[in-house]
Order: sequence, then C-alpha cells, then structure tokens
Amino acid sequence: MKNNIFICCLFLLALIVQTSNAQAYSGMQKGIEGAMVALVLVGGGLIFGLFFKILGGLFNKTKEGAKKVTQEGIKMIANIPEKLEKLKNEPDSEFYVLAEQEINNGNFDKGLWSKSLVGAKGNEDLRKSIYIGERAKHLQIMRIHEEESQKEKLIIREQELREYTVDELAMHADTYERHNIMYQIDEIEKAIIKGKVDKELWEAALINANGDEILRKYVYIKLLYFRIQS
Repeated sequence: MKNNIFICCLFLLALIVQTSNAQAYSGMQKGIEGAMVALVLVGGGLIFGLFFKILGGLFNKTKEGAKKVTQEGIKMIANIPEKLEKLKNEPDSEFYVLAEQEINNGNFDKGLWSKSLVGAKGNEDLRKSIYIGERAKHLQIMRIHEEESQKEKLIIREQELREYTVDELAMHADTYERHNIMYQIDEIEKAIIKGKVDKELWEAALINANGDEILRKYVYIKLLYFRIQS
C-alpha cells in the first residue's frame, strides 16, 4: 500500500514538473514571439520613416526644379518685349542715311522736326541729331509694316491662283478626280521648289505670265499637267 502511495506521489510530482516546464516553455515561446513582433514593428517603422524621408527629399528637389524652370520661363517671357523694344530702338544704318537725306532734300517730317527742336532746347545741331535718330526708328517700323503687308498680299494671291488652277483643271471632274488633280498639283509644286522643272515649259510659262513669277508657277503647272494627260 505504501509503495502504491509512493508511486502515486512520484507520478503526481512528475506531472506537476512537466506541467510547469510546459507552462514555462509556452511563456518563453510567447515572450520570444512578442519580442519578434516588437522587433518587426520597430524595424518596419524605421524603414517607412526612411522611405518617406527619401520621398520627401525627392519631392522637394522636384518642386525646387519645377520652380526654377518656371522662374526661368517667366524671365524669358518677360524679356521678349524688352528685346523687341531693343530691336525697334536700334535701326539699321540705312535708315539713318534716309533720315539725313530727308533733311538735306527738305522733304522731312515737319511735326517730328518741330518736336526735335523742343527736345534739343533750341540747339539746331542737336535738333538734327534727334530728328535723324527718331526718324530712323519710324522709317524702320514703316518698312517692317510694308513687308508684312506685302507678304500677306502674296499669300492671298497664291491661294487665289491655286484655287483657280484647281477649279480650271477639275472643271468636269468628280470628287475622286478632283482629289487626284490636287495631289498632282502638290507634286508639281514640290518639284518646282526643288528646282526640278522642264526648262522649256518653265520658260514658256514665264512668257505667258508676262514676267510675273507667281503667275508663272501656275501657268507651268497647267502646261505640265496637260502634257502629262496627253
């Protein structure tokens, strides 16, 4: 009986020890897992912090770069009127010559001549210099306006002649044929620009156009088109 009680006590003691060891191991395991989780959270926080710091630095650099480009663009745009004004204030030498010739010929701008006297405070020599400088600017601006106006007139005339040529060649053509004629005219114009022309027809076109170079091109187009079609 005593032996059975002793065995039972040993069994209970072993069970208690085993249970304690299991609990200790479980607690230790949980402790390790908790430490690992904490370590992961801390490490993740550091990584995210570093990432956002780098991202913020890149954003600031990009922002600064964009601001610099914008400022440079604004500066360039702001300088355009100044450059244009500078061009107006620095006429070519030929306009100074023309202004001086106006004074020598007595065919000058009387209003500007009187204004120049006021600016010169009665000094006749200085009056002439002021007049020539101001008149040279006016003459250059007038020349620019005349050239622009002439260019516009030439463009309009070119368009009218081209439309007239297309209408004449496509008088009885359907839509498809009209597009084909326009394509052929384009090709002939490209050849003219490159200098690839039929010399005989080119000379004949100049005669028919009475020396008009713009009209000559469209006379040539018609002559060459009819030759191709025949």
